[in-house]
Amino acid sequence: MDAKAAARAIVDSARADLVALSHRIHAHPEIKWEEERSSAWVAEALAERGFAVDPPLDEASELVAREALAQDPLRELVHLDAVG
Repeated sequence: MDAKAAARAIVDSARADLVALSHRIHAHPEIKWEEERSSAWVAEALAERGFAVDPPLDEASELVAREALAQDPLRELVHLDAVG
């Protein structure tokens, strides 16, 4: 089985969970940069699938991360113009 077929099989096996997560997020909209519930739900779903998930940043760490992103010369390429 090639990589594309393997990835498709994994996504297909998780289809019901992914759709349920999508509906849950859609039912509880959050403001940009304040996606606390939805990010927690996604982190939970990833952890259940065996992914390592880092905890959320505290305010000071978030400010440092935003400043680093604001100074990134590639920010226009990855649409980070809202940062800074």
